[in-house]
Amino acid sequence: ARTPVNAKLWPKYRGSSLQSEAGYFGNIYHKEIDNLLEISKLVVRVVPNFKLFIFGDGYPEDRDKLQKKIFEANLSQVVCLKESVSIEKMRAIQSKLDVLLLPREKGEFSDAGFPNKIGEYLASGCPTVCTDVGEISRILIPGEHIRMVPPGDNRLFAKEVIDCLS
Repeated sequence: ARTPVNAKLWPKYRGSSLQSEAGYFGNIYHKEIDNLLEISKLVVRVVPNFKLFIFGDGYPEDRDKLQKKIFEANLSQVVCLKESVSIEKMRAIQSKLDVLLLPREKGEFSDAGFPNKIGEYLASGCPTVCTDVGEISRILIPGEHIRMVPPGDNRLFAKEVIDCLS
């Protein structure tokens, strides 16, 4: 049996007043990273002070490839690639962000159940936008617990992020 997320470990959400900050915590190998870059392009057109922080694991050569993608997409001032952090640091960082993101693709990996990451995101008290994959919509109510969009619709995902930042 899985242990539920302990909400007491996450500080109350406060948000940032200087810029609109989003976060992603996870592996940098997944297709969702490409989605995050596309979503960031769309969001920054409407929210010029938007900043996305990607906290994740990866080999140095993969981090270099991602940094190159960020540069080539003209997102160097928007997307900031960070090393993975401890659970304690993650809780502190999440409490300061304005929105947390999980744009998963439909597939065998994402259809396997309910992502722990969503539980951690929600425990932070920070607004969360995700794609409707796996068992997420069987457990959470879109619009009440979380903002949810169909997988592959990065425009709608960006709109939900913008709405969270408004």
